Formats: sequence, structure tokens, C-alpha cells
Amino acid sequence: MKNIYLLLTILCLSALANAQQKEKWHPFSNTPDLLYYLELGGFQHQIADKNAGGINFNAALSWNAHHAIGFTFGSTLNKFSPDFETDTAVYLKNSLTGLYYEYSWKPNEKVHLTFPMAVGAGDCYYDWRELDKKGLASIPYESVYYLYIEPAARVEMILNAKFRLVGGASYVFAPLEFNNRGLTQKDVSKPRYYIGVRFGKWWGVN
Repeated sequence: MKNIYLLLTILCLSALANAQQKEKWHPFSNTPDLLYYLELGGFQHQIADKNAGGINFNAALSWNAHHAIGFTFGSTLNKFSPDFETDTAVYLKNSLTGLYYEYSWKPNEKVHLTFPMAVGAGDCYYDWRELDKKGLASIPYESVYYLYIEPAARVEMILNAKFRLVGGASYVFAPLEFNNRGLTQKDVSKPRYYIGVRFGKWWGVN
């Protein structure tokens, strides 16, 4: 009888040890599956009634086909100046850096809609139209940073298992007052039009 009790005890302890080993917690035990995409595109933004064209980069993680969060950065490229700027040796630059959430509606349809919402910091500053003779890349005037909010609506087209084409419109809204040599929050609170290409791993496709 003692041998039977001993055998049952050993079997119970062994089963308990195996169960604890299977259920052992570690820092990534509850981490959901994540997919990603990278995006490169161009935009046109009305700033102080001037056409400001630039380049934009996005990178995002998605935990299902409908939801993604990511990082965005965009910067103007063409040399433009507001009509009220008196210094002809400089031109205005504007960049937007932020985080965004994106909701995709009917994401497995070949053509569907996405709705990104970005929040971050804008940076408007002046740069030299031409470098000085010594080649010093100094900034002539101080940068001004501002808060921006950018809701958007875009059309996304699935090209193949890896690539997608996306385009649409947004509105850059600067809610707080600022002034940079006459440039104010009203001058940057304008529509922005965008087209880009996405590369990534997608839910329901890969």
C-alpha cells in the first residue's frame, strides 16, 4: 500500500510540475501578433497661400486588419517664401513629426478607405537660399515649434501581397497661437494632399 501511495504522489508532483512549466509566465507571454508597413509619399500643403511640396515617411504596426499605430515625418522641399517675408536671401521650411492611429474600413477589399489621425509637433523655420561663401549651414532665424492635429481620409488600393497605393486629403490644424516673422498658426492650418506607396505584411494576405 505504501508503494501505491508513493507512486501516486510521484505522479501528482510530476503532473503539477509539467503544468507549471507550460504556464510559466515571461514578459512576452501575452504579446499579440503584430504586422507592419512602411510608407513613402509626397504631399502638397498650402502654407501662407503658397504651394509647399514635400516628402513624407510613415512606419506603423498593426494588431489586426482594421487598426494600426505608427510614426510619421514630413518635410517641405521646395524653396518658397510668404509674400510678407522681406528677406530675399531666405526661404521657409516646415516639417511635421508625430504619432498616428489609423482605422481601415473593409481592409480586405481591393480598394478601401483608411482614416489616419496624427498628433505631433510642427517646426517652421527659415533657411538660406544659397549657402554663404564659407559653406556654413547655419540657420538665419530661430525655429518655432507648434502643436498640430491632422485628421485624414485616404483611398488605399491593394497592388499585390506586399505593396499598396494610397492617396487622399487631410487638414493640418494648429490649435495654439505662434508667430514666426509674421507666419502664424492660421497660415499652416490648411488642407494637405497626399499620395504614397506602402510596403509591408498585411492581415489576411500574407
